[in-house]
Amino acid sequence: MARNPKPWWRKERNAWFVTINGTRHNLGADKKEAKDRFHELMANKAVIAPSDTVWAVLDAFLEWTEKHRPASYEWYRAALQRFKDGVPNCRIVDLNAATVETWLGSHDEWGPTYKAGMVTAIRRAFNWANKKAGLTVNPVRGLDKPTPESRNRVLSAEEYAAILKLVKDQSFKDVLLIAWKTGARPQELTRIEKRHIQKNKTVVFPKKEAKGKKRARVIFLDDECYAILARQAVKYPEGPLLRNTRGEPWTAMSIGCRFGRMKDTLGYRPVLYWFRHSYIHHGLTKGKIDPVTMATLAGHADLTMIYKVYGHLLKDSDHMREAAIRASASMPKASTADASTEASA
Repeated sequence: MARNPKPWWRKERNAWFVTINGTRHNLGADKKEAKDRFHELMANKAVIAPSDTVWAVLDAFLEWTEKHRPASYEWYRAALQRFKDGVPNCRIVDLNAATVETWLGSHDEWGPTYKAGMVTAIRRAFNWANKKAGLTVNPVRGLDKPTPESRNRVLSAEEYAAILKLVKDQSFKDVLLIAWKTGARPQELTRIEKRHIQKNKTVVFPKKEAKGKKRARVIFLDDECYAILARQAVKYPEGPLLRNTRGEPWTAMSIGCRFGRMKDTLGYRPVLYWFRHSYIHHGLTKGKIDPVTMATLAGHADLTMIYKVYGHLLKDSDHMREAAIRASASMPKASTADASTEASA
């Protein structure tokens, strides 16, 4: 009868080890953490070994993500499917960082932000396999992530118009218009469903679906944005409302591809997050919206992010002088009678 595997201490490696199904696993130096990981490994129906295939890791990770991180599942699924389409399946031990970098380098149409996202998804899958599924090697260790483009670019009205001019289908125009007019996060735009639309012309994500999961997220709509979502809600009573011409929900990947096609004409590759940044910047400057109100509109928990990203406005003397004049003009004026009484006293 086969003996049940038990962890043992390996002095020369200063760590606990266990062998399961012929594969040796390093459980770490801390006894409690080693015990916890051992039980995790034993709870898994199948432990991923270095001789297994790359796709086995990706599929197992996606299965876990769908169950435990449903909000992130679609993004990871799209990214890892791109990887599977571009790199032939092979044994884990036959994959390396250079293979992934060569594949990424073959896609000149992808910007650094898009490629950074692909690297994030791939590394996350193998890190999960190391931590959760007993994989003892990480074939993409050392895989460098490209430096993403800044998300803090402000689009002018002219640049926004130039982007819209390149869009022929209404489905993508809807995405860009709502992003421009609400400052919603890209991941929020792709997840709006009929159940989130309220009669007071807001989109409300319950606390458990909102970023941070600490409070509900409210997105305020003008008449045009509300009309778009109301129209889509009739068409799609279930699932995401914003969809492409094929009726498929927009994803970060599909939006990125659409922007990628604009690069040659515009001279730059737009990023959807720029629309959010522009909304906040123009609201603070041209709209004269106070930081507290803008933080609420943007869905920030407090003013920290506003001051961190837009603190440069506090150093803009013209902007601050205008604010000072408006503040001064808003102060109540003492009546002549009051002034005379004070002077007599």
